[in-house]
Amino acid sequence: MVDPASTEEKGPQGYRILRISHFLHTVFERGRITPRRRTIVRSWRKRAARCLAARSALTAVTSPVAPPTDQDVRAGYRGSVTATSEAQPGTRSGGIAPAPTLTRGPKGSRPKGKGTTKISLTDRIVSTAARWIYEGRRLDMQGLADELGVSRVTLFRRVGGREELISQALWRLTERMLELAVERWEAERPEGELHTPGTIRHINAMVAGSTGLRRLLDDEPALTMRVLTDPRGRVQSGIVALNEELLRRDMEEFGLVTIIEPSALAYALVRLGESFLYADVLAARKPDVATANRLQQAIIEGILP
Repeated sequence: MVDPASTEEKGPQGYRILRISHFLHTVFERGRITPRRRTIVRSWRKRAARCLAARSALTAVTSPVAPPTDQDVRAGYRGSVTATSEAQPGTRSGGIAPAPTLTRGPKGSRPKGKGTTKISLTDRIVSTAARWIYEGRRLDMQGLADELGVSRVTLFRRVGGREELISQALWRLTERMLELAVERWEAERPEGELHTPGTIRHINAMVAGSTGLRRLLDDEPALTMRVLTDPRGRVQSGIVALNEELLRRDMEEFGLVTIIEPSALAYALVRLGESFLYADVLAARKPDVATANRLQQAIIEGILP
């Protein structure tokens, strides 16, 4: 217990300590301890401990390096202890300079939100899954989580599920395939040749030569075909969009006239290619890339003016 007579600190802080100590002394001496007063006494004792800790810290730091005392730690002090030979603003000479605490960022600043991290992790998940499929590895969610250093729960929370992840990964591979097909055909396209047939031939060749895709079709044919041929999915709609863009480009540059809308023709070209490229899964027949190329080219060039 703190004797009120031993408190000689002057100023508002000293009188506050005196009042707290005197109150506690009176309560304990007279034995007036009821449940309600017991709660009040405990709260005031904590306040007294904090006040006394601050008082002792301001007056007792005299060594070159004065770390926080046990009393400081118990009182919940969060500042940094520094030995100073000169008084610092807001402190006494040779006292404690509290570590600056930034409760808010500068005005106008924007802290990093969780959205950036989430997008970054999701992109890593999809990229890793695409690499696994390209390499012919089975997409095991636990193994993928271990490689990425995340839990299965985090993995499913970010991508939604295994089928959804396969869809995103296949679309990532398809995007790159379409870019390469356009680049390669444009690099070798003779002057006056249409853009669409040659690009489609390169797409068919890359699909047929993809060992990772063939492995996925062999292991999980139903799921893979559902992802590849879903008209509301990413893969088929993305290829249809590219074909339509190429058709419209040929219409503008070479006067190509289509008997149906370019969007419908683009869809027909994709479905025709799928029926021959995935013939082993759809109709128990051998895939035939050459026939797909000839039929697609005939449909496009057969309606030239």
